[in-house]
Amino acid sequence: ADADTWFERQQQEDEMQRLQAKNRATMQVVEKLHRKKLHKSEKVKKMMTVGARMIQWQSQKH
Repeated sequence: ADADTWFERQQQEDEMQRLQAKNRATMQVVEKLHRKKLHKSEKVKKMMTVGARMIQWQSQKH
């Protein structure tokens, strides 16, 4: 009975470690996607700022 209990505990521990590794990998992907989204957002903000300045500059010329 003790061997069965030890074996079951070992299986549970192995499964827990597998799930934790899978969770870490998932979180790394989520973080990477979040960083990409933030980077893209910053690029869009810069483009909008440049566009607004160009419009402002054009309107000052006329």
